[in-house]
Amino acid sequence: MTRPVRTRAVSFLCALCALLIVAGCRRRIVPPAAHAEDASVASSPGDAGASSVSNADTDAGLDAGSLAGRYAAPRPSIPFKALGSSDGGLASDDLALPPIMSAELDARMRHLVEALAQANPELAFDALFPRDAFIALWDATDPQKAWEKRLLTPFRRGIERSHATLKGMSKATFVSLELGHTIVHAAPKRREWRQPLWRAKQSRLNFVIEGKPHHIVIPEMTAWRGAWYVTRLR
Repeated sequence: MTRPVRTRAVSFLCALCALLIVAGCRRRIVPPAAHAEDASVASSPGDAGASSVSNADTDAGLDAGSLAGRYAAPRPSIPFKALGSSDGGLASDDLALPPIMSAELDARMRHLVEALAQANPELAFDALFPRDAFIALWDATDPQKAWEKRLLTPFRRGIERSHATLKGMSKATFVSLELGHTIVHAAPKRREWRQPLWRAKQSRLNFVIEGKPHHIVIPEMTAWRGAWYVTRLR
């Protein structure tokens, strides 16, 4: 074999070896797409989000406590529940129509007659529409003051005047309450009740004085939580 032929053969073999080496190196190279897949598996979406939030807000000068407050999972919205249920919500029976007669109603009306007999309004505060319910249900800037002005003060005066007006009232004994025949479902109204409540007009409180029947008319009673309460005594 002549020198030129040998030279060409050696060159061919070197080139072939170089190609084989390059091919082997290429097989060991991981494609960029594979890198992306590995990265997505290694770091979960939550980790990525936490990292981006941490970097952005750390640069803004926020501490770890403020970050926890800002990026914590939002609390579920709590539906509004008005007064009455165990968790402060309005129960379905709070606005229901109570029975026209009950032992519980008679007991409170007996207290009212005792208050009339002794000219002591405090004996019948359980017959008066409850303050807390009024505050929650009455449309006013200051419902506490409105309760005192519209209910409490007239109630006190009504008992004192009724005691002074009827002779022998100190000997009065309760007989019965005849709930007014006119019972209306009062709709909510501005500067009045915020909820529809039942009202009984012209109820009759019966009692006896030394065996003689007497009565007074209660202009208005209002229902709340399955019971009737006085909202106007005179």
